[in-house]
Amino acid sequence: MALAATVLSGLLLAIWLALPFHDASSSASTSMDWPVQAPDYAALAARIPVSHPVKIHHYPIFNYSVVRGGVHSSEELRAAIAHDRVVAEHFARFQYQHARLVRLQRPALVYLSYRMNGKIFWTGAPHRLNAGEELITDGTIAARTQCGNQVSSRKQLAVSPEEPPAEALEQVEPPPLLPPTQTVPVLYKEALLTRPQAPPLYGPSLDPLLPLVGAPLPSGTGPGHEAGCEPEWKEKQEAKLGIDDDESKEITCQP
Repeated sequence: MALAATVLSGLLLAIWLALPFHDASSSASTSMDWPVQAPDYAALAARIPVSHPVKIHHYPIFNYSVVRGGVHSSEELRAAIAHDRVVAEHFARFQYQHARLVRLQRPALVYLSYRMNGKIFWTGAPHRLNAGEELITDGTIAARTQCGNQVSSRKQLAVSPEEPPAEALEQVEPPPLLPPTQTVPVLYKEALLTRPQAPPLYGPSLDPLLPLVGAPLPSGTGPGHEAGCEPEWKEKQEAKLGIDDDESKEITCQP
């Protein structure tokens, strides 16, 4: 019995030591000692979908266009329909799954749709399309890619009494005017580039040889005075001021 008890105790000890929870603290501390690996940011960034920039085309805008700038693909036509009710109604029966671009092999006489005052009309007379004209079509409905105006071999009922001339449909709208640049007046520029000058001593209507009113006259001028003589009042003034000059060289004016 003692031997059996000893063997049983040994088995229980072995089983207890084999259990994973007995060394939880040591394994936890060991796992914390390992350095944390940084994530691979390049791999993470590669998984993020990046939309490619859409190339914007600047097409000319023709007069009376159904779609300003035209429609050069089925995607452009879908975008125009999504944002314009008039275009959506005009292309309501267009089948996009069959859309394709074609070119005329030879000139053709067709009736054209056009847009005026927010409404769609058709030309009352056939219009000539040149060879090489590009059209978008689903096999039944066709339109000019340059303006989105539909073409038809048959005359339509929606005709306007104010139909524009045929040549007007082929003309391009002028580009929008840019705002005028701010310019400095010419006189202001000249004032900045020239030095300020003293005001003239004489008026514009006066002879420049004539002095202004209030300027003293030269000595010895005026009625009753000889040229070069010194008047008596000046002699008295010099005496009051203590001015001593050579009287022998002076000529006293006669009264």
